[in-house]
Amino acid sequence: MMRMVNLRVVWFAILFSLVFRVTLVSAQAPQNWPKTISIAGGSPGGGMHAVATGMANVLTKYLKIKSVAESGLFGKNLTLLAKGDVELAMAQADLTYDAARGLGNYKQFGKNKVRLLFSGSTPPTAFVVRADSGIKTTTDLKGKRVMFTMPSNMTFTACGEMLLQAAHMTTKDIKDITFSGPKVAQDSLPENKIDAFIVLFPSIGKTAWAEELNIAVPIRLIAGDPKTYPSVLAKILYAQETVLYAEFYGKMVDNKDLPTVGIPHNFLTRTDLPDDFVYDVMKTFFGHLDELYAFHYEAKPYLANPLKTAVLPFHPGAIRYYKEKKLWTPELEKTQQRLLKELGAM
Repeated sequence: MMRMVNLRVVWFAILFSLVFRVTLVSAQAPQNWPKTISIAGGSPGGGMHAVATGMANVLTKYLKIKSVAESGLFGKNLTLLAKGDVELAMAQADLTYDAARGLGNYKQFGKNKVRLLFSGSTPPTAFVVRADSGIKTTTDLKGKRVMFTMPSNMTFTACGEMLLQAAHMTTKDIKDITFSGPKVAQDSLPENKIDAFIVLFPSIGKTAWAEELNIAVPIRLIAGDPKTYPSVLAKILYAQETVLYAEFYGKMVDNKDLPTVGIPHNFLTRTDLPDDFVYDVMKTFFGHLDELYAFHYEAKPYLANPLKTAVLPFHPGAIRYYKEKKLWTPELEKTQQRLLKELGAM
């Protein structure tokens, strides 16, 4: 009798082992999927890096693939993506436009290295000036010292150019100072080394640096006349109108919402990654939004309107997800085919 019980125990153990192995194999990612996932996000301490960290955690948890958020700059992110060093990346649409077409800094990589998963939020643009400077409009910047050209992120400069154009100005109308980043500009303004600098703000919420700078020296945020924006934006495929909210910036915007312009974020992947992998990434993100929102308040606007704009084709895996959710429209299909044809990918 004891022997029979022992045999049953042995057989049960063997059966359990077989079931466990089958379950383990079925839970493993397909062979052609990445073994790890790297997401090139924003700079450390920033909202976009926090959002990327949340994305990495969600992917690790539900796809069972180790995922990490790499800190970076949006222009560099596209280089990493095109080289195959990361699987997913954040960038802004002006840079994405060039990268998809192998233009400018991305010429060496050629076309069709990157594809769109979704559009993110649109950071508002503003010039920052001292409140006691007498500068109240973009036009008042004529002849002034402005930290305007930032080689490490030309999106700042591109957005600034839109505000200048809306005021019927160019960089020739200001004393354009090249700078390495917002921190340099924030240090220079209180010391009167400059009269203004261009910067991109989060789409929602208030930045800590603006509060700190406003304590050191009261500041004003200026943009332009919203009536002039449509004529400028009509010439730029990816630019959009947006707003800096008085709710967050108070006296810095004279307690009134400040209409301005911006260039939306894009969330991207490589063309060589499998469709089913990209589909599962999309399903994981949009199926666990509450968990992503918990990482940073920027996550909600970042994931709020994924199909609002496209300057390059969507990845087929993303299209599969949108079709499943009944979000893919005939208009989007026309845009997809036009962009594929434009890139010579048909």
